[in-house]
Amino acid sequence: MSFVQFKNGLPVAVSTVVPKYLPNGGYDYSWESNSDWKSYAQVCGIAKYLTAITGKVYLGCDQGEGCYLRYDVVLVPSVGDAVSNGFNGDYYPDDVVTNVTKKFQITTSSGRKYLRRKNSGSWVCAGGMWDVVFN
Repeated sequence: MSFVQFKNGLPVAVSTVVPKYLPNGGYDYSWESNSDWKSYAQVCGIAKYLTAITGKVYLGCDQGEGCYLRYDVVLVPSVGDAVSNGFNGDYYPDDVVTNVTKKFQITTSSGRKYLRRKNSGSWVCAGGMWDVVFN
């Protein structure tokens, strides 16, 4: 889950920790998260803007109609990031990312390929059911 700070309607900062609470116990309403976003087009716009201002690739995600907190913004893993694969609560180290294609297929140094699951923020092993977990 990403938290994005807005100023004058534009994203200016992104965080993966809850930054909404101020040291004095107040609440900072300039931060938004996936509970605030209402459409796939909205999160895609946020992701494009974050990519432009940070230099890292962000994607807008739509988890599907049956999911609560349907829309989100995720950071795409980059070359050199450590990954693990997991199934049903069991996780095993895989290696590091060696390639990320334009369609966001991830290849690791162990030779495994992971494909993005539709428009979601998750990747699944090609030809299998293992999910990738970014360390």
